[in-house]
Amino acid sequence: MGFWVFFSDDRVEYYDSDACALYLSPDRTIEIVDNSKIIFDFMIEHRNVAIYRDQIIAQIDGTGDSQSYNNKRADRGPVDQAIRVLRVKLDKYADCIRTVRGVGYKYVGPPKEDKQLPTSQPNTSNPPPFDAESGVKKEAERNTQIASHSSQHGAMNGSPHTSNGTSVSISIEAAIKRARISISTFEVSQGRAPVGVAVEPLIRDIIDGFIDDLYSDILGISARVWREYAVDQKAQAILMAYVHELNIIRDLTLDNANTRN
Repeated sequence: MGFWVFFSDDRVEYYDSDACALYLSPDRTIEIVDNSKIIFDFMIEHRNVAIYRDQIIAQIDGTGDSQSYNNKRADRGPVDQAIRVLRVKLDKYADCIRTVRGVGYKYVGPPKEDKQLPTSQPNTSNPPPFDAESGVKKEAERNTQIASHSSQHGAMNGSPHTSNGTSVSISIEAAIKRARISISTFEVSQGRAPVGVAVEPLIRDIIDGFIDDLYSDILGISARVWREYAVDQKAQAILMAYVHELNIIRDLTLDNANTRN
């Protein structure tokens, strides 16, 4: 039996595990299929629990989760890439997938509701007209949530809070803001809509990648070089990594489409 996950209080925006789709109002549907569905369903079933990367690999491989996990067999590259693809698909709800440094990821979004429950039904009526004032309030609330998550993320990553650590934290936040502007400009240049705060989880994952020296071979930017970069250089590096990740996601999407055909 499948389940729903209701992301909005009015139940207009929801995920349907049977339909393999995320329904966003007004009249927008995003397919959650293949590895994205396998990972998302598994994480929803283990809501608020940190999931090891090799647990995710086991789900994709179909080997189950009966063994003990400690990330010894996990190649973090493919797993992290699969999570990035999932976050892109989740759009404005990407932040429900949180990075747990040294472990993997966890889902912190709304709980699932089994479909056999009589009270568990989505609202498929036409959504109300857009209320600009309400939209501004929701965006403000969203920004507050992002700021709170940023603070937690910095603490998990061991960001120092000494005077020097505070300066580093401010530098990173400034780089994130500038990178978001650069990414929006890039998206518009490609004929797509500008990005909002929903892209920040991906930006923070990219920053983790620089810190963990994952982009040294790909972009020629080592962890040491990253640390020495000024704010504008960090923002430019983030944009480069973002474009690289988009290209990989596009190639994976094309491969999956060709496989289904």
